[in-house]
Amino acid sequence: MAFRPAFRPFPPKAPSKRLAICLALGLGLAFPRAWLPQLGAQERGAPEKSPSSDLPALTVGWSELDATQAPPQYGYLASSLPLLLRDATLFAGVRFLSTHEEALLAGRSREGELAAAHKALLEALQKRDAIALQVRDPDRRRQELRLAENALSTARKRYDELSLKGRYDSGISHARESMAPDEGASQEAGTATVASGASAAAVASATPARLLAPWKSTDGRNLLPAQGSLSTTAELAMLCAARGIDYLFYGSVKSAGGFLNLELALYSAALRDTIWRSVEYVAPDALDGLAELFIRPAAGALMGTSYARLFLETEPPNTAIRSEKGTAIVQGQLFFEESLMRLTLSAPGYDTEFVPLLIEPGSDFRLKAALNKRQRARFTIDSDSPGASVYLDGLFLGTVPLELEGFADTKVLRLTAPGKSELQLPLQGSPVSGSLILPALEELGIGYKARLSEAKDQFYDALGWFVVSLPVSVLSFGSFRMYYDAGAAAAPIISDPEAIDSLNTRYIVSQSLFWTSSAVSAGLAVNAVIKLIRYIRAAD
Repeated sequence: MAFRPAFRPFPPKAPSKRLAICLALGLGLAFPRAWLPQLGAQERGAPEKSPSSDLPALTVGWSELDATQAPPQYGYLASSLPLLLRDATLFAGVRFLSTHEEALLAGRSREGELAAAHKALLEALQKRDAIALQVRDPDRRRQELRLAENALSTARKRYDELSLKGRYDSGISHARESMAPDEGASQEAGTATVASGASAAAVASATPARLLAPWKSTDGRNLLPAQGSLSTTAELAMLCAARGIDYLFYGSVKSAGGFLNLELALYSAALRDTIWRSVEYVAPDALDGLAELFIRPAAGALMGTSYARLFLETEPPNTAIRSEKGTAIVQGQLFFEESLMRLTLSAPGYDTEFVPLLIEPGSDFRLKAALNKRQRARFTIDSDSPGASVYLDGLFLGTVPLELEGFADTKVLRLTAPGKSELQLPLQGSPVSGSLILPALEELGIGYKARLSEAKDQFYDALGWFVVSLPVSVLSFGSFRMYYDAGAAAAPIISDPEAIDSLNTRYIVSQSLFWTSSAVSAGLAVNAVIKLIRYIRAAD
């Protein structure tokens, strides 16, 4: 069996490829002003408002607070406060990345792809060697080796492409950093750019955005345990790498004299540094509004820019709000730029109103508006079913004909009458004509249950009468047979005519009673059979 050399993770490149790479980097470094402006224009050209949907969402995790130095009665804050803040900041679903942070995230993604490609290449190599050593049938070994070689070639090609792309991107990144050190230094500040006084609109419009997703644990707690004091970068980096977390909120709660010292910080796994930290001193009797102190700063640090959130209080509640461009405005909508909008508020049955609104990032805004109902004239309701009851939105108003106040919103009209079917009619405002004539209500037919119950009762009644008639027929037959036998036995031995006439009379009467009762029983039996057939049909 031929010996196959082991695979090298970094096989030597052809001189032509190396020469091409060196020439490209050399030209880029020699004439940076010829290509750097175009590259920057591509990255910071049109404002990026929507997050990249083709990239995986960045994961946000929360850790329990370190409460080792907190009073025992306030130890519950270690888990309750992070859980409360986690739920309260779920609206922060996008992060605006700095150029430096975007490059680091892309590098992490390339490292993951390269590691996966290297693993696939090693597995393909092991599979090929296993086939060469274990398969004894020459024909089968030849066929499986051909397939394994193809898979190995594909895996090696993928690994080489990623390796070359990683070296090329690394060279471009170093060239850009060497030519623009001031920009790189400002980018490394992460969200500190916004905090230092830069325009939130400029940051949000000039940087790409990525979706954020909360980290979820397998046990359903969705909260990482506080492993000692998560204060060192190494500990935070190890925790994020082990759990696949891109951003981690952590902190501590301590006792500070008569107050509680609460510290909350945000760690970025890509930047490998804490990008935000906030410390609050709270009195033990003022813990009710504790979460409100951290929600806005934490959400702003997580999204990488300042924001404004719009809350709506409208009457009626189903008021539709749209901007000048026709975009729907929803409850809790986020704004990252200063915006002067002319909102259109409309609802069925209400007058449309236009409200100007100036929104500036940095605080929440609450829009309160109550639309005026459209006035309608009184109208009359009538029906071809006299005396029918009228209900409007479930409220009984009277019987037809009826005069009502006009309305402009949507209501449900219901018309009922005894023994007749019900009529329901939604009204989008009262009729403009001033009258509403409704058709006659249909007669209410017997339902299935009533029809079945009626057929059952009729069958059992017929069966009962038949059973009651049977004893009369049996007794009359016994009497008839008794007098017949007595007359036949007395005829040879009795010569008294009166006695013979008495027996004959009783015999005739009992015979007549028997035949009459038998006829009645037969008729009741037929009636019971007919009712049984109707009962079966009603059940079907």
